[in-house]
Amino acid sequence: MTFEIKELCDVPQNFSDNLLSAIHSEHWKIHTTRQKVYQVHRFTETIRIRHVKDLDFNNFKFVNYEAFEHYKPYIDQYLEVLSSQFEIKDYTALIVNLKPKGVIDTHTDGGSRYFQLGHRLHIPIKTNENVFFTVGNMRENMKVGKIYEIDNLNSHSVENNSTENRIHLIMDIFDKNIKEYPEYWAN
Repeated sequence: MTFEIKELCDVPQNFSDNLLSAIHSEHWKIHTTRQKVYQVHRFTETIRIRHVKDLDFNNFKFVNYEAFEHYKPYIDQYLEVLSSQFEIKDYTALIVNLKPKGVIDTHTDGGSRYFQLGHRLHIPIKTNENVFFTVGNMRENMKVGKIYEIDNLNSHSVENNSTENRIHLIMDIFDKNIKEYPEYWAN
């Protein structure tokens, strides 16, 4: 990749507003493994929508989690917009809340071809001027109404210096047929 953070496109403001109002507080409590297993995510909460099974990034058979049907209409709106940017073969989606005054320490995503094949997108749903996303040497205050692609193979971190939650829809878009890779057929 030749970028750290790339602003891909605009999305209508009501997409974020509608998704934010659709979030049920009990959905944050269903899957807590990500923030427990990965120390860097200790200040986060996650709603798994469609993702790898049990955080196994070596298995490309993605799972629709319990909240999938609830959030699918909102995800579909974003996929429609993204179809002008990518030839989408498959995707994963999480909603992630970085708590007030929380940080995601500097880290890289890796260890699996999953991270090399996908396009990591961050779609701010709720944020403010005191939240900063750093990738490599680039520091960005991501805005609601925009979709960003980040190079998550590069070192990256997030700091929420505010007293409000920061909520992003995180999607990995695959424009290659993942069934052509042996990881799809694992397990």
